[in-house]
Amino acid sequence: MFNNMTVGLAHIKSLFISHFDKTNQIDLSYGNSSTIFILLILLMLILLSIRRRTEKSSYCRNKDVFSFETTTMIRGIAIIFLLIGHLSEKCIGGIGWFEDAGRWAVVMFLFVSGIALSKKHGIENLGKKFFLGRIRRLAVPFWLTLVLFVLLDYLLIGYYYSYKRLILAFGGVMFPWPPNGPAWFITYIIVMYIIYFLTSLFRCSFPYKSILLFIYSYSVMFLILYTKLNNSFALWVIYTAVFPAAVTIGLFRDKIFVFLKRLYNTSMPIYYIILIGLFIVYYQGTSIGWLSQPSVMNKAVHTLQPLSLIIFLTMLAYLFDSLNYIIPALITLGEYSFEIYLLHFPFMEHYDFILFRKPLVIMFFTYFAVIFLMSYLLRKVSKTINKRLFVL
Repeated sequence: MFNNMTVGLAHIKSLFISHFDKTNQIDLSYGNSSTIFILLILLMLILLSIRRRTEKSSYCRNKDVFSFETTTMIRGIAIIFLLIGHLSEKCIGGIGWFEDAGRWAVVMFLFVSGIALSKKHGIENLGKKFFLGRIRRLAVPFWLTLVLFVLLDYLLIGYYYSYKRLILAFGGVMFPWPPNGPAWFITYIIVMYIIYFLTSLFRCSFPYKSILLFIYSYSVMFLILYTKLNNSFALWVIYTAVFPAAVTIGLFRDKIFVFLKRLYNTSMPIYYIILIGLFIVYYQGTSIGWLSQPSVMNKAVHTLQPLSLIIFLTMLAYLFDSLNYIIPALITLGEYSFEIYLLHFPFMEHYDFILFRKPLVIMFFTYFAVIFLMSYLLRKVSKTINKRLFVL
């Protein structure tokens, strides 16, 4: 029986390819052309899924800005950028057109998170239920995927982690490397939640609380840059301004949308020109390596660069809310965005069973279907466990 298990494991090992540390990468010209086809197919599927809003939608019921459908669609766009970005960055040789799309996705996730918190909780005297709610949403699916990847690392690669590393990981302290590199975002968002909670305890007006959020966030940034934390958490720095800016927009959302409505009604062409221009500015800015900036102050100034994408997303959200249409394909992706985020990367770079066998376009969508199915199952299992572990 033991021999059969050994033979079976050897067979499984023969099926996967490692792209870790940029090995076994796809040729740049073939990879870029395939990526364009993938994006065109995704765009076609998205356009075909456009539907009119129903009376049951949150926007139609409440005329609410940053409606549930709108923020979920933005998360859906973020997932597409995340997959395409990691495909371009980790698995295609050379510098592709979408090398930094993974960074765009992180900005989008932080943006939606800041908006959602400010809408749901406000920022006044948050209690323990605030943290319990966040833990309930994040912890169980994160732990399940972490167990999965630790086991796969050991069985497929023969790699195991120290007890200290495992304790830190299950405690929510993740680094941008295996067993799940992108899960560094979990640690970062937990720190942002703590900052948000601390800010809520101050008795002052919204403008002052917004300033406090920025002060806290930039204090964390300078702590990282001036200490050994820079070795592990340097990725946090570029996103320093994003979360506090998103919360600020969420707190003043009604006034901001009144201004955007006035701008849109005054000159629709100018609105779209500004919208496109902001994305171009952000796209061009991401090509500048912030890690290579010569001084701490240069790095600090560069943290303002994602704000162009934040303004773009705010203007896009107004369009999504004001138009009488939704995109169910993006909403579905957005609803499962956290689970896809947790699952997608190791199966792409670290132990790939499907991707990068020609034709890449077909294999990508096969990979995507498998990841989505796993995400659906992860959501179901997580909900079942949550019902038994947490009573709020």
